[in-house]
Amino acid sequence: MDNDSFKFNTYTKVPNNLIEALLDYHLNATEYKIVLFIARMTCGWNREKALISYTSLSKRLKVDLRYIKRLVKSLKGDRVIIIEKIGRRNFLGLNKDYKSWLLKITNSKTQLTTRVVDIRPP
Repeated sequence: MDNDSFKFNTYTKVPNNLIEALLDYHLNATEYKIVLFIARMTCGWNREKALISYTSLSKRLKVDLRYIKRLVKSLKGDRVIIIEKIGRRNFLGLNKDYKSWLLKITNSKTQLTTRVVDIRPP
């Protein structure tokens, strides 16, 4: 990335409801980065899913590969991201049904977080 300045004439379309969901749900910093990277590679190119390797995530985010794998697995289990494996390739996308995410919701008034429990089968 160019360190001189941001170029405001280039952008990635990010759905407003994704931004709202990210504000409502509690993720750690690396999880946010993973979701934003997937949004960049999908929404930014008008795709549902993109070919993204764990190694490319690890290098781009400057995070240990094992930690990336663990967080991606966790985000998939929490229904935040969708993974489609074709052979050894991972096609990652965002789950657009934000209400089905199984994450902690932050109450902005009390700063309390509660775990969302979904009783529907996956």
